[in-house]
Parts: sequence; C-alpha cells; structure tokens
Amino acid sequence: MKKVCLLLFVYMGALGVYAQNNINYVEYFWNSDPGWGMATAVSITPNDTLDVVFAPVTSGLTPGVNVLYVRAKDDSLMWTFPIQKTVYFNPNVLANTQKIEYYIDTDPGLNNGISVTTTGNPLIDQTFNVNLNAVSHGIHVLGVRMRDQIGFWSLTKTHLFYKFPSAGQDIVQLEYFIDNDPGIGLATQIPITANDSIDIVANIDLSTVQQGHHRLFIRAKSANGFWSYAPKHEFFMVGQNVVKLEYFWNTDPGVNMATNVLITAAPVIDVSFSPITAGLTPGFNVLYVRAKNEGNLWSVPVQKAVYFNPNVPPNTQKLSITSIPIPASTMA
Repeated sequence: MKKVCLLLFVYMGALGVYAQNNINYVEYFWNSDPGWGMATAVSITPNDTLDVVFAPVTSGLTPGVNVLYVRAKDDSLMWTFPIQKTVYFNPNVLANTQKIEYYIDTDPGLNNGISVTTTGNPLIDQTFNVNLNAVSHGIHVLGVRMRDQIGFWSLTKTHLFYKFPSAGQDIVQLEYFIDNDPGIGLATQIPITANDSIDIVANIDLSTVQQGHHRLFIRAKSANGFWSYAPKHEFFMVGQNVVKLEYFWNTDPGVNMATNVLITAAPVIDVSFSPITAGLTPGFNVLYVRAKNEGNLWSVPVQKAVYFNPNVPPNTQKLSITSIPIPASTMA
C-alpha cells in the first residue's frame, strides 16, 4: 500500500478528540463526503478521549493536492464536524522520515540543526532528549523539524520554554494578575500542591474587571526561589450577566428570532433543556445555541450535530442537551 508523504503523518496522523460520552467510531474520507457512517472506519478502542494514529489508504488517490477529512461519533450517536487537512500525495515514493533536527534560539538553517536519531518510518511518534548543558538560565525557543527521504522538509515547530538554574525543583507558588503587575509574589495566589509539574484549572476573579480588552498573566516560583516568565493571555470582557438564551435547528432565523430558553440571569450559564423537534427532518441535524448578555452583546453560537429519530417512544421524542456553558467573556 502506498503511503502519503511525511507531512500527512506529522500534522494529521495524531488526532485528539474529546466528548462527554464515549467515542465509539472514527472514520475518514478523501475529498468528497460519502455520508455519515459511509466513510472508511478507523480501528479504535472506545473512550471519552482518543489520541488516534493511523495510515489512511491512498490507493486510487489522484497524485497531487488532496484533502483528508476525519470525524468521530459518540455512543449517543452525535457526530463531530470533520477535521480537514490538505496533503500532497506522491504515489511514486514511500516517503520515510530520514532526519529530525532541532535548534535552540537561533536557526542555523536547514540540515544544520542538532540531529536526532530516528527509525526512518513514514509514521513518527518519538520522544527525545534536548541537550541544555550550554543553554543559559531564562527564556528560550526550541525549534524542531523533519526531512523525508526525497528531501522535503516539514515546517519548523517552535516551543517556548524557561530553563531554571537547577533541574528537579518543585513549583511551590503560583499567582496571577490582570493588566498591571503588582510585583513578584504580590499577585493573586492560586492554591497548589508543590510538585515539579503543575496541571491546574483555576477560577480567575473577574468581578472587578471592566468591560473591554484585558491581559491575564500567570507565573510560578520554584523551591529555590526562581520565578518563571509570566505568559500573557489576552481576553475581552464583554459584559456581566447572561440574560437571554435561544436555539435554532439548521438555519439561523436571525439574532433574537430563535426559540427562547428559560434561564436565570448569571455571569455563566450551565443549562439543560429539551429542544422542540416537531417538524424536524429525520436523520442528522445541527442544533445551535447562543446567549446575550445585559450589554446586548451576543455570543457565537454553540453547535451540535445530532441524529433525530421520530419513531422513538413519545416519552423520549425530545432530545436533551445538557451542560452547554455560555461564558460572559471570551479569551484568545
């Protein structure tokens, strides 16, 4: 079987999919959609989170530029929208990865980086150690790229990192501030358990933040007293309470013209409701939900592809959509 060249597997092969229910089916197709459930199936183990690596069949594919689409279905029969990637297919070569190289801070040029030992396969999922012995303490940029056997280079993937003076130090303090830095150690504290790696979800207090554009900064301190760089996250505060919620099927009737959902005004809405399905065409449909805040600003609609079967018993005819969060601010 011919394989698609390296770039397909580097940028498309690993797909991260998340759902509240278990994902039990993944399929893909090239260029033209054969319909839900009619594309080529990918072998998976059902789970609520999938990290899938696979080699799509390319027999019969036209040489040149093609578009690959991948989608998933959960055990409630809801489909994701397809992930799509443009790839270049050359049927005359088996494009194995021949070289991986990296550099720190300054790009020495193609083929002049620090080489990483690789197995020379079309599909690469590899972990390697980066030599930081000569790297000074502070912020740096790591660049990684790959070359296949016919000489094509991938794009360079860059990663920002911070080198502490001593490795193996636990993170003992985490803090954030919005817009203005009050000074190291004087920002709003985030409770943590000391560890060398922190993965945390924090509630950011926006009660005193005015409407408009803002910047959120978060930084950490190690056990030896060194502070990390504070990455910036920009967000726009668009108002206070969410005061209206509405939904529509498939076609947008216009803002404020869809079906209203009864809510209690609040900054964040976590709502469960049963949308009306009378007159809905059997099969796949798309449900859209949007919210308005007290400043009369509307959110972008949340959308969900669902399968409607009008022949189910009457007490289950309505589709329940639960836990759709509509934030009163957006972050980028």
